[in-house]
Amino acid sequence: MTVRKRFKRLVRARADITGESYTTALRSFRRDAEESTVSNTKQPDSGNGTYHPSPALDVTPRSVMAALHEVGSTARVTACKPVDPPSQNYLYEIDLDGSPALLRVWWQATTPQAEAQLTLERRLNSCGLPAPAVIVPVQGVGLEIAGRPAAVVQCPEGSPGPNYVPRRASDTYAALAEDISRLAAMIHVSAMGLEGLDYRETTWLENLESWTRDLDFSEAGNQGRDVVATVEAAARRYRAFCDRERLPTGVVHGGPGPWSVLVDGDRITALLDLDAAHRDHLALDVAHIVEQWGVVAHDEPMRRYDPTLVRRIVRGYCGIRPLSDSERDALAMAVPLRYAIERVRIWNLVGTDRMPLTWDEYLGWFALLDLTDSEEWRALIAEA
Repeated sequence: MTVRKRFKRLVRARADITGESYTTALRSFRRDAEESTVSNTKQPDSGNGTYHPSPALDVTPRSVMAALHEVGSTARVTACKPVDPPSQNYLYEIDLDGSPALLRVWWQATTPQAEAQLTLERRLNSCGLPAPAVIVPVQGVGLEIAGRPAAVVQCPEGSPGPNYVPRRASDTYAALAEDISRLAAMIHVSAMGLEGLDYRETTWLENLESWTRDLDFSEAGNQGRDVVATVEAAARRYRAFCDRERLPTGVVHGGPGPWSVLVDGDRITALLDLDAAHRDHLALDVAHIVEQWGVVAHDEPMRRYDPTLVRRIVRGYCGIRPLSDSERDALAMAVPLRYAIERVRIWNLVGTDRMPLTWDEYLGWFALLDLTDSEEWRALIAEA
C-alpha cells in the first residue's frame, strides 16, 4: 500500500473518530503539518507500522525498455511519469507501444513476495475479478528495474472509492459495500491453493504485537496501558476461539477499504492494494469490510454501525461463500477487535503529540470492544 493510500486511511480514521467530514479532517492534518517541523515528523514503515522513505529511482523510458528487452519483450516505451510518492511500491504511468500502462516497482518486497502478488493477481483476473491485469512479465520470468522486482499492468478504470464516513448511507454507498463483500468472498474462493506463497504482509494479530511494543505511553499513562491490555486480551480470545473452532483460513485481501477500489457509480471496477494480501482467518477480512464500509459518522461509538449496511455486507458475502455459525460468532468478535487494532496502529503511527483528540476522548473509543458482549450486536451478525 502506498504512502498516499495509508495517509487517506489516517484522514478517514480521524473523520471517523471526530465526526468531521473527510475534507475537514484533511484540512486539519495539513494545518498540523504546516505547524510542525521535519525533525518532529515520524516516518512510518511497512508491515510493522513504521515507514522508511524509499530512495528515489532514476527510471526513464530508455531504462524501462532495456529491462523489458531483458525478459524478451519488444515493447516500445515512450513516456514514464511517477504517479505516487515512494513507499512500499513505486508506480509510474508509462506509454507502452502507444497505449497507457502502469509500471510497478516493489521496494519493500523480495522477489518471491512480488511473485506471490503477481500470481494472486493473475489468478483473480482469470476468475473474472477486477484485479490488475499483468502485461509483463509472463509467469516464471522476473522483470527487474533498478535491481528491484517490477511488473507492467494495465491501467485500471474507474474513479476513487468513497474516502469518507457517511452521515447517512446512500443507496450507491450501500451497493458498493455489498459489492466489495461479494468480491472479498470471490477472492477467498478463487485464491484457494495459493495459501503457501510468500506474501509480504503478516496478519493483523501479528502486526498488533509489533505495534504495541513501540507505543509511547508518556501522555496516555496507565489508562492507555489498561486499554492496550484489554485489546491484547481480546486478540488472545479471538485467536483461541478461531483455533478451537478450527475456522477456515486462506488468502485474504487484507485491506478491502474504500481506498482500495475504483468505482463507476454503484459498481466496483478495480481492486487495488493487493500487496496487502496474506494468509489469515477469512472472518477477519469480512470484519475489515464491516469495520470500514458498515459505519456512519456518529459521536457514540456503540451506534457507529448501520444495521442496514452490516446486513448488506454479510448477505453479499454469504451469497458467494456462506458463513458458518462459528464464523458468524468470530465475525461478531472480530469487527470491534479490528477497529481497536486500527486505533492502536494510528497511535503507533502518529505518536503522542499528533493525536487528533484528547487522550481521554481517543481512549474512550476503545470502548467499542464492549460490542463483543452485546446480544443485539451478536444477533445482528447471526441473522444477517
